[in-house]
Amino acid sequence: MLASALESHAALEEDLLFKELEPHLGLGSGPLGVMLADHEQIEVILARLALASAEEIEPLATQLIAMTREHFDKEERVLFGLAEEHLSAELLEKLGTQWPQSRTVHIRSVGISSTKGAS
Repeated sequence: MLASALESHAALEEDLLFKELEPHLGLGSGPLGVMLADHEQIEVILARLALASAEEIEPLATQLIAMTREHFDKEERVLFGLAEEHLSAELLEKLGTQWPQSRTVHIRSVGISSTKGAS
C-alpha cells in the first residue's frame, strides 16, 4: 500500500506539476531533474524492500523514510516556490483543482483504486 501511494504521488506530481514547470525550468540537472532522480531512487528502495529479507527490512525502511522526508522537504522549500514564481495564479488554481480529481492509489494485490491516502 505504501509503494502504491508513493508511486501515485510521483506520477501525479510528474503529470501535473512537472509538465507545467518543464518549459520554465527544463528537466536536466535543475530542480525538476533532482525531483525526478528522487522519484527513481524511491522506486529503487521500494523494489528492494519488496524482495528484502527480514534483516534487510528495517534499514531499507529507514532509508525510505529519510528519502521521502527529504523529497517532501524539497517540494515545500523549493518546488512549490518555483511553481508560484513561474506559473500564473489561474494555472496554480487549475492544478489545485486537478490534483484531488486525479489522485488515486492503485492497490496491486486486489486491483482496485482508492482516493484515500494519496497526496
